[in-house]
Amino acid sequence: MRAITRSFQLILFCLSIISIQIPAQDMDEMKKNIEDWNKQFSEAMMNGDNEKMLTFYADDIISLPSYQPMMEGKEALKNAMMMDENSGNKFTKFQLSSKKVLLQGNLLVDIGTYDMSMDIMGMDAPYNDQGKYVTIYEKQDDGSWKIKVDTWNSDNNPWMDNQNMNDNKDDMK
Repeated sequence: MRAITRSFQLILFCLSIISIQIPAQDMDEMKKNIEDWNKQFSEAMMNGDNEKMLTFYADDIISLPSYQPMMEGKEALKNAMMMDENSGNKFTKFQLSSKKVLLQGNLLVDIGTYDMSMDIMGMDAPYNDQGKYVTIYEKQDDGSWKIKVDTWNSDNNPWMDNQNMNDNKDDMK
């Protein structure tokens, strides 16, 4: 009887290890996917390829940009992209760095930082910005992942002396 109990315990232990490993493998795969998607998105942003960028978004996207009203739907996002394109501003650097990935059912959350520079018409020097973002992907019926919600904001407070802000960053952690 003791041998059966020990065998049963060993089987349960092995099954629990296997069940832990499967989600870890899924998470590793999802992290790699996020890195690939962020790279492709950044390249499209640098190239001003709005059509490519739009392929990342769900039709019912909700975008919460920094210093702008909420946008709902791919058409609203497309209009905002066209306005940016027509402004003459050009990204010279755009990098996304994923820091944390969460997977729950058909939702995938990417939390990270960005680093960007852009040439803005009328400015002598490039505009540089660093900040953070949250992107929520939703698994589609066809198995693909599309951005359902995104938001980002700058680490640079335009109403505060940025040097003072940078000096105090360690105090905020």
